[in-house]
Amino acid sequence: MRVFDVRQMRFGSFALATLTAICAVYLVLAGRAADAGILAVMVAGSLAFLLWQDRLPALFTLLFTAVAALNGAGYAFDLWQRPVWFDEVVHVLTPFVLVSAIAWLLIQRNEAKPAMNRATYFLKVGTLGLLIGFAWEGFEYLIGIIGSRADTASDLVMDTIGAVGAALFCLWAARHPRSDLG
Repeated sequence: MRVFDVRQMRFGSFALATLTAICAVYLVLAGRAADAGILAVMVAGSLAFLLWQDRLPALFTLLFTAVAALNGAGYAFDLWQRPVWFDEVVHVLTPFVLVSAIAWLLIQRNEAKPAMNRATYFLKVGTLGLLIGFAWEGFEYLIGIIGSRADTASDLVMDTIGAVGAALFCLWAARHPRSDLG
């Protein structure tokens, strides 16, 4: 029994990618090229996820495009400072989705090998999320949008929470046949 409807998820993914692209165009027209560039990367990522339907279940594509659209709304409507929780939510969800996709691909690649110790799996996935967080914070520093040290520390904690959530999600997803996930 299929858990999710693939056609609906693909349509939703395409609609969300389109919304993100519209936000990017709006930012270009508003003279905010750097923000538009970040969204352009997210649109490209959304398209890559849409093209990788043979490697990743449609559920992962829907999640990625939803997070890209959430980031698009954040940039288009300047939501990073208000509401105060928005930045934290995005810092949980973005690594959650990226790490989930990477962890899923690794699980699928190692399908024939003996199961990894769960503690080792969580350590590896958590470290991956933290590395993605450090890379993003480094990027923010380079382009001059980094907040305070407290904000950076909070962002890294949220990134790690997202990675741990990704580990749990992938362990759940691995128990289902791929066809059930789209």
